[in-house]
Amino acid sequence: AKRIHKMKTYTNLMKGGYRSEIEATNFQRPRTPGCGPTMLNVSHANLGPRELFGLSVKLPETTRLTHLVATGNNVTDATVRALVAGLRVANIVTHVDLSNNKISTRGGIDIADGLLRNGDRPVKRRERPGFRMDDYRCKLVYLNLAGNKRIGCEGVAAIAGYLIPVGALHCTLEELNLARVGMGDAGAIAVGRGLEQNQSLLRLH
Repeated sequence: AKRIHKMKTYTNLMKGGYRSEIEATNFQRPRTPGCGPTMLNVSHANLGPRELFGLSVKLPETTRLTHLVATGNNVTDATVRALVAGLRVANIVTHVDLSNNKISTRGGIDIADGLLRNGDRPVKRRERPGFRMDDYRCKLVYLNLAGNKRIGCEGVAAIAGYLIPVGALHCTLEELNLARVGMGDAGAIAVGRGLEQNQSLLRLH
């Protein structure tokens, strides 16, 4: 019953519904009336697979969500794939923090293939009730995966591969945190190769 209530709570959050005083501190709204939330912070909320899957389903319905912070939860490879799918459809999130979760190599590869490729997607035109038609191109500029100790060298190599520009397609990341992800020597070498050609990254942890 508690899990169902928690999932309904975060479903209502994504719809802009009721929030308790504690939850309200995790939800930042822009100054423009009616624009919807710009940041969703569910850090250390002890969210399980059920709540995270529910959250991923609601992500495509957001209109102005640019920051997602889900550090210190139970995000696994299965749930991270669902979150990535939701973020790709939403196509406007630029800052993602999934640090200190339970993501392993498969999840790291899914994040690389799903989120770091957003910069090469064609411009999507979206129309929402109460908003004018806007052009959106999702460009992830911040990614924090610190503390996911099982991502390993293969997962890091997949992420590092997207630091390298291909033709006219360039990486949009400005800050990347790969602290304590178990990258090993092979992962470090892959990151070094990516940095040789990358022109966007400003901070690497």
